[in-house]
Amino acid sequence: MGAFSAIRATATSALGIRPSAGTIRRRSAANRGFTLIELLIVLAIIGVLVALLLPAIQAAREAARRWQCRNHLKQLSTAFLNHEAAQGFLPTGGWAQRGNTWAWGGVPGRGFGRRQPGGWGYTTLPYLEQTALFDLGRGAEGEAYRAAGETRLASTLPVHYCPSRRPAQTYPNTLVRLKPYDHYGSTRPRIVAKNDYAANLGDRTQSWPATRVPWTLEEADTQFDWSDVIADSRELHSGISFSFSCLELREITDGLSRTYMIGEKTLNPRMYDTGQSHGDDGAIYACHNSDTHRSTHPSFPPQPDDTPPDTKDYYGNFGSAHASGFHMAMCDGSVHSISYDVDALVHQARGTRAGGEIEQATH
Repeated sequence: MGAFSAIRATATSALGIRPSAGTIRRRSAANRGFTLIELLIVLAIIGVLVALLLPAIQAAREAARRWQCRNHLKQLSTAFLNHEAAQGFLPTGGWAQRGNTWAWGGVPGRGFGRRQPGGWGYTTLPYLEQTALFDLGRGAEGEAYRAAGETRLASTLPVHYCPSRRPAQTYPNTLVRLKPYDHYGSTRPRIVAKNDYAANLGDRTQSWPATRVPWTLEEADTQFDWSDVIADSRELHSGISFSFSCLELREITDGLSRTYMIGEKTLNPRMYDTGQSHGDDGAIYACHNSDTHRSTHPSFPPQPDDTPPDTKDYYGNFGSAHASGFHMAMCDGSVHSISYDVDALVHQARGTRAGGEIEQATH
């Protein structure tokens, strides 16, 4: 095309033909660049397109995170059911509070039942393909045993975290201020693995047995009367996992598909990283407390994380970081997205294993 133009220009010159003024103006317009106004218009159009696309991109990312969160609950509910199939009962909540012994952690070699101080976060490890973590420190003594316990307490598993809330990493352990520290079965851990999911303890408040709880492993094995504390705990808790519980699926007479097993817990966004919430100040591998268990009592309605006032500490509620609702796994292993506007009586009824209630609303 360049050669043809050169030949035409030569021929035109030789014949004495001059290009018209219009042709010259067209060539001049074709050779000049964008004006400032044109550039600003283009940038404005690009800005509008980006503004239109960003919400769609963010919505797509949140949809992916919700699906991943749902999958985590599916894995956990499957672990609960596999635990029941292998051990004959659902994961226990472990031991309970006595004075400052909130920090009872999992103890290797003590099995899965009532002799095990650790809660469901610990006893489900073998059913999440984490048998090595479950057995860590077994047979060790003294400092070696405590060091192994600290390693486990700081071992994070992505399945315990909601990706919409926070990364799967360690966070401050504010229970380190409590004594005696060795109830963790470790040295004094400053950071621990957390969790964004809690087991269903029932439709009553966060209660613990009124009778005695073992101070030491030796007391539990030699001189502790378990009969009263077990009966008392069952009387206080209407859910499926709590202190000293060893419930069988057949005891859930309200229906497996209508009873909560495990779900997302509410946490104030200001406390995601601080460990200052009473419902998030310890480790996932600890015993029954508000970190690992939540209630459907009417005083604990389901809440999204960003519910005003944002200074409140949500330590008893189910809820989530998702704006659209929170995920709950039922006792049949199915996972559902529950609206925050779920009927209060329906939500309460789903927390009981044998309340005899009939639901009046759907998921």
